[in-house]
Amino acid sequence: TDRAAECCLQLFTVSKVKKPKLVAGTVVDCKTNAVLAGAEVVVKDAANNTVFAGTTTTGGTYNFPMEDFAAVQISGSLKGYSPANTNAPAPADEAAEGTTLPVLCLNKIPEVGTVEVLDNVYFAFSKAIVLEESYDALNKLAQMLKDNPTVSVEISGHTDSKGDDKFNQKLSEARAKSVVEYLVSQGIDKNRLVAVGYGELKPVAQNTNPDGTDNPEGREKNRRTEFKVIKN
Repeated sequence: TDRAAECCLQLFTVSKVKKPKLVAGTVVDCKTNAVLAGAEVVVKDAANNTVFAGTTTTGGTYNFPMEDFAAVQISGSLKGYSPANTNAPAPADEAAEGTTLPVLCLNKIPEVGTVEVLDNVYFAFSKAIVLEESYDALNKLAQMLKDNPTVSVEISGHTDSKGDDKFNQKLSEARAKSVVEYLVSQGIDKNRLVAVGYGELKPVAQNTNPDGTDNPEGREKNRRTEFKVIKN
């Protein structure tokens, strides 16, 4: 105001100080959801500029300031885990003081020698035709292999002791090959897959009871498909 001015008017300016936005995130194990400490995290904006590079705390978290919210890509890596990334849009509330980025999960690379039964994998009776109800389990294995591109596995077929030994051996080999063919059809490099049939040589349960009677439950457990990590 110039009401009390004795001589001259003066011009003043004010500038609003913008408080930095606080952005936070967390890195976890995809399977167990346990937080991962020491994971390396890189956050980049749409122009591929790095807005943050650092490691997660003991609580699996990281945070950094941004002048303004923006869409970003989050990349994470940790020894023993496959690298992963995810995208995060800018939050709708531009006036918010902070935001939390989507949780980034990393898949642990299976150790060499790890053996797992592929539950719910079924074949046509006495044949090597993979039934449709097996696709969900096999798709999960295919996804694991896609998430861990350095891993190679042995696919093994097993039978119970009922029937001819030679037939069981050939059937187990054919079924393992059918599983490999399905995984290849899902985009897995055939060089990462080995098909092996063990027939009735590696039972995990008794095919017969101690009194010599049939043990259907045991035979069911022995008719199985497994994968074994042979390289990671």
